[in-house]
Amino acid sequence: MLILFGWRRSAKFLAHLSLVCPNCRNPAAHTLHKLSTWFTLFFIPLIPLRFRWVVQCTFCGYSEQVTSTTAFNLQQSQHPQASQQQQPFAPQQPYPPR
Repeated sequence: MLILFGWRRSAKFLAHLSLVCPNCRNPAAHTLHKLSTWFTLFFIPLIPLRFRWVVQCTFCGYSEQVTSTTAFNLQQSQHPQASQQQQPFAPQQPYPPR
């Protein structure tokens, strides 16, 4: 009997962010992605093995892994409630420390 097992990795886009890059110090757009690794059996993803959140600078390409809490906070800070007025563009500080 042949049993096919392995893992599958996928990346899910979560948000565009306006941040100051800690590498190149430019206020630039950043992308927030959720990277996941799943255990597969017969090419069907069954068990999540690992989740990571990564912020990548679109200017210099620098990427840094952040915690799930930081990723959630970055998403919330970039998308304020509809009842609040939109503020003019003001880049945030570099990524919060881990």
